[in-house]
Amino acid sequence: MTVTGYLLWFLSLIPGFLLTACLRRLTDQIHYRLVKLILFVLKACLAIWLAYLVIATASPFLWKYNYLLSGLYIALLADCLCDLVLAVLSFTRYKEIRNLGMILLCILTAVLFLQGTINSQMILSNHLRYSSEKLTTKHRFVFLSDLHYGSSQTQETVKNALTEIELLHPEFVLLGGDITDEHTEKEEMEWIFEQLGPLHTPVYYIYGNHDRQDRGSYIGGKKFTEEELKSAIEDNGLIILQDEFVQISDDL
Repeated sequence: MTVTGYLLWFLSLIPGFLLTACLRRLTDQIHYRLVKLILFVLKACLAIWLAYLVIATASPFLWKYNYLLSGLYIALLADCLCDLVLAVLSFTRYKEIRNLGMILLCILTAVLFLQGTINSQMILSNHLRYSSEKLTTKHRFVFLSDLHYGSSQTQETVKNALTEIELLHPEFVLLGGDITDEHTEKEEMEWIFEQLGPLHTPVYYIYGNHDRQDRGSYIGGKKFTEEELKSAIEDNGLIILQDEFVQISDDL
């Protein structure tokens, strides 16, 4: 993600935070615990619904306003956490602090925003071991997917992950799709496959549901064609598997 991307991501949080702050002010003026409980349940349900909309649906409206809705989700989730913290603090002397609800909302929104932003730059390795009677030799390979380069990780994050992969000395690497997505510019697409090419081991690639920018029209059009994507992959030595299989050895 570029500096501009980070700035847009931060700005997308502001409308959701302002809306939630108004809701927070209203909640703080209510003295009936039952009404507060009902509001908390409604806000929690709304947060879950927003998360579902952003992650699991694919309408043009949601794609266009994805970042704004994500910002609203973060602020709403922070407000729900704020309710829980205030419920605990209501039994202590801290409940007398003026504007405590708004202070907590600001802090929790910032914490969730920073945690999510930092977490998006963490590509974590998960070492798994499988066994089968059909295997006569040991094999070591790396499965890598969903980088979404261009809308998530920075160049430094990707380079660090690829350095870690090389240190594992895998027999081959399998790219499970969504290395790019609809937000990826052509130059970014070409750069990421240039990095994946020189891994000193066979690299096999399958298309994900975002790589070819099938929903690019939702956000202003595709940045590259399917032919340009295929050329960038194959020109860097990656092997595309599309309704095909490859034999690694006699037993695999």
